[in-house]
Amino acid sequence: MIYSIINRNHSQKDLYEGVKDGDSWAFSFIYQRTYASHVNKMNQEKDVAYDIFQEVIIDLFEKVKLGTLEKREENTSKMILKWVNQHLEWKRLDYWKSKQSSRFQENIDNHSDFQTTYISDTFFYKEIIREIQALGESCIEILMLKLIDELDWDEIYVQYPTVAQATLRMRFSNCLKSLRQRINL
Repeated sequence: MIYSIINRNHSQKDLYEGVKDGDSWAFSFIYQRTYASHVNKMNQEKDVAYDIFQEVIIDLFEKVKLGTLEKREENTSKMILKWVNQHLEWKRLDYWKSKQSSRFQENIDNHSDFQTTYISDTFFYKEIIREIQALGESCIEILMLKLIDELDWDEIYVQYPTVAQATLRMRFSNCLKSLRQRINL
């Protein structure tokens, strides 16, 4: 497990306990596994990406410290990384929505053709979300692991120890094909 490589000197502690205790190795591990991908998804807006990352790490620390984020899995590193990636995604979506709202307001202020732009962007966004949700949870999960979290196949196989590797690859391929067909790509 990747976690045990990073945590050689703390073999008795898991990532959850490391976060709870504020251990630097725990936050370093989370940073190494999530930050570069997060910055890329922010289109290299490094200052904003850093602020969002800090917010998520502070939220994580507070939730773990207060006990509102409980251990639900044996593999706490998987649970923590999944939580961080999910919250980074939500914060990025909030950022892009607010940025789009600003663009919308700017268009109104400039009396440009804001109706066409805003309505078409919003319609397209809602259509994509609807089509992704129609795929089902197992498709969404495998697509997120591979495309959003950018995990390599070895990391994905670890998360599905009872599923054959060929089956996972086929599931991913079928889900991606179905998504492309649904949104006409």
